[in-house]
Amino acid sequence: QLSGPIGLLRAGSEVVSTTDMTAIVLFAAAISVNLAVVNSFPIPALDGGQMVFILWEALTGRKVNEKLQDTVTAAAV
Repeated sequence: QLSGPIGLLRAGSEVVSTTDMTAIVLFAAAISVNLAVVNSFPIPALDGGQMVFILWEALTGRKVNEKLQDTVTAAAV
C-alpha cells in the first residue's frame, strides 16, 4: 500500500495513539529501512550515487575525475 507524506503522518499518529511500544518501534524501523533503500538508489546526490563512483573506482582501479564527480552531483541537485 503506497501513500505520500500525509498518509505517513496519518499512519504514524494512529500507531502512536495506540501506545503499543512494539508497534511504535516497528513503525520507526519501517521508516528507517524505507529511507535506507531510497537513499541507496544510484542518484548522484544520494549515497547510492557515491556508491556508483566507488564501484567504478574498484572496477577500473582509477579514481573518478573529481571535476566530473562534482558536475554530476551538482546537476542532480
